[in-house]
Amino acid sequence: MPAYVPLAVIGALEGRGSDRSFRPTPPRLVVSDLDGRLLRSDGTVSDRTRSALAAVEDAGATVVFAATCRPPQWMRPVAQATGHRGIAVCSNGALVYDPHQEEIIEAFPLAPEVGHAVVEAIRMSIPRVSFGVEFGGRFGHGKTYLVIAVTDWARRSSGRSPTCWSSPR
Repeated sequence: MPAYVPLAVIGALEGRGSDRSFRPTPPRLVVSDLDGRLLRSDGTVSDRTRSALAAVEDAGATVVFAATCRPPQWMRPVAQATGHRGIAVCSNGALVYDPHQEEIIEAFPLAPEVGHAVVEAIRMSIPRVSFGVEFGGRFGHGKTYLVIAVTDWARRSSGRSPTCWSSPR
């Protein structure tokens, strides 16, 4: 684990006078990736990082966990580990999740006709392909889709925390 708090800080700079010197202002937005940055390999968050997240929010800035493929229900342990801080862009950008309340606050679903067209186009190229679909707390899949529990995923991934879904190695 690095000795620094691995957060990407986005702040504004204010100009002062005609000499174009700049004075940094407090950040309004702090963005962090989860895996390998905010979360340790075992899915935990250091006390130092948790304190930094609290300080950022206490100072009035917004903490955003960068787009993750995790569905909202996989964010509950992250919410608990971070002290229910920030907001998270989940499901590859389709959902915005509020760890404070542990609920979806915004959704950008794929239109059903677009989803069907994509599935059919892929099936034309890969006839035996199988699909799973998730939205919010609901999950559906084709008969040949391999469903893996989060704990199975973590075990098969050499103890790493679950990241994006793909076939187990």
